[in-house]
Amino acid sequence: MIIHPKNVAAYHCELSVGAFQNKKGVVISLRYVVLLNKTSKETPEDITVAHGHYLKDMHEGKKVVYSGPLEKIGGMVVYDANSKEEARKLVELDPFVSGNYREYEIYEWKQTIGL
Repeated sequence: MIIHPKNVAAYHCELSVGAFQNKKGVVISLRYVVLLNKTSKETPEDITVAHGHYLKDMHEGKKVVYSGPLEKIGGMVVYDANSKEEARKLVELDPFVSGNYREYEIYEWKQTIGL
């Protein structure tokens, strides 16, 4: 979909709260990529199930955009949050993190394609 610069403002309003337009007219959605790194602690099945329910609830609440396992390290979750601090608070509610089964890293991501 190509958006004519005159229509960017209308398109911009349909995006997430963290969306904005840069100086070149490119619409950007600010999101947070979280890498969930496995620890040496064995993860019980009930924690894995709770993690799945948590992600489903966050997705339905429009806070998790994408999630899934990554080979070797653990997993990745993309949060649609208003700030890095909000993303951190959401991550820390994840049973994998709150139970110390995963460590995490948060990265700010300015998504420009696939909005």
